[in-house]
Amino acid sequence: MVVAIAGYPQPNEKEHGSVTMVGNEGSIEKLVKDLLYLEHDAIAAYDSCIERLDDKQLNAQIETFKQDHLQHVQVLTEMARGLGIEAPTEGDML
Repeated sequence: MVVAIAGYPQPNEKEHGSVTMVGNEGSIEKLVKDLLYLEHDAIAAYDSCIERLDDKQLNAQIETFKQDHLQHVQVLTEMARGLGIEAPTEGDML
């Protein structure tokens, strides 16, 4: 999956696979929800990778990346609360 952000050159979907159009939402509430879905999807991807890797050093580095996304979820969840919307607690990838 490739993330496309409004206002920036858009990636070629044929080259990069599916494209997520984060940043084209019509409201801040929708943007925060979409970002939360994206963060939860990233965390799930890191978990999947960690489960499959035998290299402890690589696992540790990937865990560091995952922690960044967990922090993003905390901040975005607080934003959602402040906006009066329900924060997604999992991703939306099938």
